[in-house]
Amino acid sequence: EREVIWNSTGGCCYLCKVYRPPKSGWHIEHVVAFSTDPAKNDTLGNILPSCATCNLKKNAKQITDIADDLSFDISTLAADV
Repeated sequence: EREVIWNSTGGCCYLCKVYRPPKSGWHIEHVVAFSTDPAKNDTLGNILPSCATCNLKKNAKQITDIADDLSFDISTLAADV
């Protein structure tokens, strides 16, 4: 599954768009925060690759709550999984 998730954005962090090599320690990021409803939000369609910096900045916040603060481009393409 990790390879599918990484390939869904061509190896780029879905937030900052910087390429991360497969073995670079990238994170699996829940687009809709996992903590809001773990049973519902822990699905492959809600998971995209993220660099450690972006994932830790987002933490358990909703993407819409942090987009302006961190200047993320949230016009991401959904993973084709």
